[in-house]
Amino acid sequence: MFSLGFRVKRSIVIEKPVDKVFSVVADFNSWRSWSPWLCQEPESRLTINGSPGSSGHRQEWEGQRIGSGTMQIK
Repeated sequence: MFSLGFRVKRSIVIEKPVDKVFSVVADFNSWRSWSPWLCQEPESRLTINGSPGSSGHRQEWEGQRIGSGTMQIK
C-alpha cells in the first residue's frame, strides 16, 4: 500500500568482561532470568540438556504466547 522508507538502529554497551557475558549466554540454565521471551511467559515449559557452553547443550521451549522451538550450541 504505502512504501515509506525507515531505518531502526539500536546498540548497547555491556560493561562486563567477554568471558562473563559468554558464560551467561552459553548456559541455557540462566536464560529464564534474563531472556525477554522466557520472562514474558515464565510458566512456559523449558527443557535443558547437555553441558553449558559445550557442543550439544540444548534448550527446548513451549508456551502459549512464545510458541515452541529449540536451540543448540554446535
